[in-house]
Amino acid sequence: MKHVVYIIDTFPVVSETFILNEILELQKRGWKIDIYSLNKPEGDITHPGAKALAKNTTYISDAFPIGSPWG
Repeated sequence: MKHVVYIIDTFPVVSETFILNEILELQKRGWKIDIYSLNKPEGDITHPGAKALAKNTTYISDAFPIGSPWG
């Protein structure tokens, strides 16, 4: 199985639909996708594909909150 890791500033956001479409297409082709986002998006996620991916996205800001030794 092929595997790709995306490290993105903020995911998902409307302005980066090309990344969303790329990820969805790679998933259709059987690739394993890991998404790491430095920040959480502001507001609601409206695209159904983005909602599913956001559930499996690792948010760095959660893992290393400001004030922690790594934040």
